[in-house]
Amino acid sequence: MRLHIARSRTYAAWALLVALVATPIALVAQQGAVTGPGGVAIQGVYVDADGVLRAMTATEQGDRLARLRKQAASPRERSAAAKKSPLRKVSLARLARRLRSAEPAQPLSDEMRFLAGVQQVRYVFGYPDDPDVIIAGPAEAWETDAAGRVVGETSARPVLHLEDLTVALGVFRDGGQDAAVGCSIDHTEEGLRRLKEYVARVGRTLDRRQIDASLMEGVRDSLGLQNVALYGVPADTRLAMVLLEADYRMKLIGIGLEDPRVRGLASYVSLLGPGSGGTSKLQRWWFVPDYEAILASPDGTALELRGQRVRLLAADDVIKATGQVDRRDSADPTNRRFAQGFTKHYEELARTSPIFAELQNAFDVVLIAA
Repeated sequence: MRLHIARSRTYAAWALLVALVATPIALVAQQGAVTGPGGVAIQGVYVDADGVLRAMTATEQGDRLARLRKQAASPRERSAAAKKSPLRKVSLARLARRLRSAEPAQPLSDEMRFLAGVQQVRYVFGYPDDPDVIIAGPAEAWETDAAGRVVGETSARPVLHLEDLTVALGVFRDGGQDAAVGCSIDHTEEGLRRLKEYVARVGRTLDRRQIDASLMEGVRDSLGLQNVALYGVPADTRLAMVLLEADYRMKLIGIGLEDPRVRGLASYVSLLGPGSGGTSKLQRWWFVPDYEAILASPDGTALELRGQRVRLLAADDVIKATGQVDRRDSADPTNRRFAQGFTKHYEELARTSPIFAELQNAFDVVLIAA
């Protein structure tokens, strides 16, 4: 796969943030079934404003969220971003004012770019009368790891990025109920035709006893280059690259070309038994949001996000002799077992491979933007 991504253009996104936070914002959590745009079968990452939750949004009884919201808006001594905090609050209106006052050619401070080191959105507080929106979550000082990723000094968990938030806000700026964000790595018909012919030559079925490096090289060479599709976000943004890298790395784990370093997480290839696979089957895997619930205060101005954020789904498509694919909605037991295992171990995986924590954060910023 070859993909060239240009340098991100973020000034326009920052200007958009300024415009949006200057307007009263109603906080509404959506629910509904997850479907691809136009009925297209997704084999990557998919999230939209309607299909973002598995569970119903719940109105919390009592005043816990209301008290947290009030505390977030209370005057307080500004804490140093370098301090670890179980709940750091970031005012988007205050951030917008700082962006407006900055010189166009002046680089933003790291505190602004990395949202004061917040590592996950736990709460969203709305203040329509001010107007303001505050996001809050655990935070700590940050550093750049060996891969160039900005992570917490002690937890190594990635921090939120202002750029990702502003790009997500741009997706929904025109109402956005039909907007969707995601990516897909798609095989070509020619590649699938060659794969079908190759598998027919090497044997009628595949199982893990037959899979070796030479066989995987044959599969790779048969498929050739694949097409990358991004929708909802510009291809030259960091958010697009997070979606794409998470999808790509998940598929490397699935076919056994990357060690997830998580005990109990088996690749799809390692789960194959006698008779598994077949010359006409094509495994499809894609990520969708998976929130346990979103709790809301009675007036809807305070939200709490709960759950691990990400679920992996699977299906088995059928390859025709022409290389075209019949999309199916179900997966065989082996494919389903891989997807369930990946989801079960996702939190551990996010600790060992930061890109999967980045995907959790990507789902958060898209959700709060929607």
